[in-house]
Amino acid sequence: EVIAAMGFETGFTHMEWYRKADGEVVFGEIGARPPGAHQVDQMKFACDFDVFRAWGSAVADKPFDFDVSRGYNVATIYKRAQGQGRIREIKGLDVLQEEFGQHVVWNTLLGVGKHRRDWRQTLVSDGFIMLRHPDLKETLRMADRVGSELQIYAS
Repeated sequence: EVIAAMGFETGFTHMEWYRKADGEVVFGEIGARPPGAHQVDQMKFACDFDVFRAWGSAVADKPFDFDVSRGYNVATIYKRAQGQGRIREIKGLDVLQEEFGQHVVWNTLLGVGKHRRDWRQTLVSDGFIMLRHPDLKETLRMADRVGSELQIYAS
């Protein structure tokens, strides 16, 4: 009903909500935009299709001839450097990249020498690694390893 009340017909929208311990559902946001945190990109990598192109075709009354079957599970692991200043070292990335190879679909980690971001002013911290794999357990295993074995240091 909220979407209809807004007169929203053809754009991206999303809702963010959570259930409190007492069972009450609280909406944090009803956004007239795509969801953040690169969720549209996650959809793209999960289903191997261009979400924005498909949306554009749909609103332009063109045939929707996109295969939207999910072939992959996707995980995004946001990383925050330890320390302040410039990134001086990234530990574990080479080993993980070598081992996970084609399953790493996007790496936005700040490089050595770059100023680290103020985590209070950015959604993506000091970058992220996005992974995909057909098997959910393997996706979660890889994500856990990136979370625990990849370390970024700044000084």
